Amino acid sequence: AYGYLDELGPLDEHGRELGLRAAVRLSSAGRRAFGRGDMPAAANLLRRSTDLFPEDDRRRLEQLPSLGEAMMEIGEFAWGEVFLEEAVNGATALSDERLRADALLTRLLVRHHAAEDLSAWRAEVERETALVIPLLELREAHVELAKAWRMVAFVHATSIRWEAAAAAQQRALKHARLGRDSRQEARLSSAYAYSLC
Repeated sequence: AYGYLDELGPLDEHGRELGLRAAVRLSSAGRRAFGRGDMPAAANLLRRSTDLFPEDDRRRLEQLPSLGEAMMEIGEFAWGEVFLEEAVNGATALSDERLRADALLTRLLVRHHAAEDLSAWRAEVERETALVIPLLELREAHVELAKAWRMVAFVHATSIRWEAAAAAQQRALKHARLGRDSRQEARLSSAYAYSLC
């Protein structure tokens, strides 16, 4: 309905309100799809929601890291980078360190899957995690800390340092549990078991 109203002419207050209601519902459905690991649905729903939220709406910015990761999961690496770059820039403009860290860490995850130079990627992860982990610890940002330690584990695993990878995964797992992020907890549990083996 919002799309039709938009095509018919300039949107009035009713049309904008209709679009915002749709954005909120699509965002909620997208977050649920993301949480259960249905990345095609999450990418679809979150992208449609992002298109409907006004550019300056904080809710739009907050869902961009999840959208970027969902795009990566369905093989749309370039789009993932686009959304994550916007998230990093937006969080920086708002001086929101937690949201910026979430976007940076998710961007590192996307780059891991598309990196041609793993040495440069590892150096970037080491540099960024050394900066964001202390900030996140001060804020007790457990979900973001789980992401940060997951990235540290990736660095160790790609260098075949399994003991260090397992230690980082154990820390990530602890933060995922504290943050009640069951999706990350499940992924980290299997990665931790693999490193121990």
